[in-house]
Amino acid sequence: MDAQRLGRLLNDLAPALMAMARGRCRHAEDVVQQAFVALIGQAREPENPAAWLFGAVRQLALARAREEARRERREEAAARTEGTIPPDPARTLDLAEALAVLDADDRDMVLARVHGGLSFEEIGLVAGISASTAWRRYQAAMETVRARMEGWNES
Repeated sequence: MDAQRLGRLLNDLAPALMAMARGRCRHAEDVVQQAFVALIGQAREPENPAAWLFGAVRQLALARAREEARRERREEAAARTEGTIPPDPARTLDLAEALAVLDADDRDMVLARVHGGLSFEEIGLVAGISASTAWRRYQAAMETVRARMEGWNES
């Protein structure tokens, strides 16, 4: 893959890939970078690099989330302290928060479709579901986001 094409992929997909990774783990930048490095390291360029990247980021973010959960359990066991972080009242309501109400899989589908331009067939391959299931879940997720945004606009 030439540098110009890689640069276009980075510019076009990085925001959506970051959002996808952020929805699953805390180290989104590392996950996205790791996916791009893996893409460069492929012996043969994938047929659809965008779909490949969405799938790679999803898998890497899931693995990172499992690592983070294990680390948290170990740290909690070692610290044996209970505490909570108070909610930040200064938070503003925006699209990112509307997407946050979706579960991680549905949020990934919305990001892959809207920002990645993936077809429902490609989304289905990435998520391990049929294209029709991907379409139904995408439609339901978008309705949830619309309803949430409309509710905020009315208040």
